[in-house]
Amino acid sequence: MAQLENFRLKVFRAVAEQLNFRKAAEHLFLTQPAITLQIKALENDLGVRLFDRTAGKISLTRQGSVLLTYANRLAELVSEAERELQTTAKSQENWHWEPPQPSHSTLFRGCSELSSERIPVCKYRCTAVTPPRLSGCYSMTRFRLD
Repeated sequence: MAQLENFRLKVFRAVAEQLNFRKAAEHLFLTQPAITLQIKALENDLGVRLFDRTAGKISLTRQGSVLLTYANRLAELVSEAERELQTTAKSQENWHWEPPQPSHSTLFRGCSELSSERIPVCKYRCTAVTPPRLSGCYSMTRFRLD
């Protein structure tokens, strides 16, 4: 599964936890210059300094402490989302929905509702025979989620 967590925030969290660029680089299997570039890019994007760098030591600025709190919360949410996605992916394999056989007009209304923005991530394919009074659209007896 692809990593959902923002890479720069992941690097930031590692540096903030270690308070050392070299140790963070080792932890993430990156080079120290790569870590430094990611932190500088994040600071530029946010327009704030996240670390005080003095006399070979680094410490979090006030803004860095605030960001660390949110970055940790985001990491927890990402982890929770990844677990949930894996669980639902296993339980949803080969899933499809077949509605009961309503009248053609109700069936057509159901197709219109599926294509509305209420379910934007839902891809569907409608299959069956089109009755003459619904020319130009499909009458569905089954929806198949792709």
